[in-house]
Amino acid sequence: MLDYFLRFVFGFFQQILPCMVLLTLPYERENFPYGKKRFILTVSGICLAVSLLFGTIMTGLFYHADGKQIFLRELRPASVGNAYMGLTAVLLILFYWNTVRDDFSKKLIVLILTADYAILEYILVNSLTFLLRIYFHIFNTELYSPEILLLFLAIKAPALPFMCFFMARIVKEYLSGRSGKMVKKSLLIVSALTILHVLFVAGSTAAYETVYHQTHLLRLHFLSDFLFGLINLAVIYWYIFREADQDMKENEFQHQLEIQQFQYNAIRSDIDNAARIRHDIRHHMRVLERFLDEGRQEDAMSYLQEVTNSCSLPETECFCKDPVLNALLQYYLGEAREKQIHLELHIDVKDCRVDTSDMTVVMGNLLENSIHACEQVAEGRFIRLYMGVVNNVLAMILENSSPAMGTAKEAPTICGEFISGEQLCRQPWAGIGLKSVIATVKKYHGSSEFRYADGVFCCRMNMEWETGEQGL
Repeated sequence: MLDYFLRFVFGFFQQILPCMVLLTLPYERENFPYGKKRFILTVSGICLAVSLLFGTIMTGLFYHADGKQIFLRELRPASVGNAYMGLTAVLLILFYWNTVRDDFSKKLIVLILTADYAILEYILVNSLTFLLRIYFHIFNTELYSPEILLLFLAIKAPALPFMCFFMARIVKEYLSGRSGKMVKKSLLIVSALTILHVLFVAGSTAAYETVYHQTHLLRLHFLSDFLFGLINLAVIYWYIFREADQDMKENEFQHQLEIQQFQYNAIRSDIDNAARIRHDIRHHMRVLERFLDEGRQEDAMSYLQEVTNSCSLPETECFCKDPVLNALLQYYLGEAREKQIHLELHIDVKDCRVDTSDMTVVMGNLLENSIHACEQVAEGRFIRLYMGVVNNVLAMILENSSPAMGTAKEAPTICGEFISGEQLCRQPWAGIGLKSVIATVKKYHGSSEFRYADGVFCCRMNMEWETGEQGL
């Protein structure tokens, strides 16, 4: 009796717990009200409790020392097991849905992908059970028999680690960088493929009784179910997690073009200002020439002083000796001054060999974000920038005033301690701009860290280039 009870408990537990763990892997700690580890422990306890209850029910209904069930003879263990599994799955899904804090569409994508894994595992177990019965004459295929449990474990050994990696890395990174529109498009495709798969399996199962006594057709039945499931998952992986990456790159490229367009406008403005200055200088020189020709030296000196006092040329302000970086700083820091943001600059860069477009992406995004954050602060707006080059490494620290983040969704992650750029990329609130900065820094074998503390947002990073090469 004990072994009968234990195999139902273990069989049920090994089916539901891995699926619940998979549901948690694409999320960060802050997506759970009491932390990710505590959520997994709670789920494990619930799964163990419902498994013990399942073992008790099945033992009470179907176990008898002589192999005959005591009552409810019209019921089969598989029917009761499927009904109990369905009810438990619904309750656990509701628990997951109401506990995890994330976008509706993202949670549904994670749920559907986990269901795809469970369906494919179920189909594979049934397919192998058929082969064992036909070719090896193993007939003990009742619910959670020792043979069935061994099949589950043999399948989980390679499949579950791969699925955990898939959910924890690929799905997590994919969902963290997607906007609402793109996530809804992905949800539509995943849902359609999964529904198609379920309908195919349902239709195939309905035909099962018809071909039950035809071995070659049964073999085709199970093989088609399994292959269709594999194709379904392959299409999801290829389209969603490959093609959608191209959409992400296009969005990043578009954002970079916008930043470069800002820089182009600044350069065009410099050119126009230079042309205007040259025109004005010619006019002033003629006036001075006339005064001097007429011997009116005092008038010439007075006019020259008046022109000098009236000229204000912020465009020519020099922040550093590198022309590209200086032009970028002129544009964005000029915008910061117009918005009454206090600047504290410590810049010592003579020769920066970071590619022009890459420098535009890094400085453009960071200063643009800093200015935007300062605009949301009522008083005490500031930007502090420290930059220098040491041994072919550009090092930078950028600090700016920022609105309070104590109650924000991202607060548990970035408040207090520095987090790496890779960690930041996995946050649902990280925008395309910051991700472009982090990707560009990695291109130059550099590192980036971010922190929010006491109303100050801080970014520190470094970028390295090879000696004698212009960029990488």
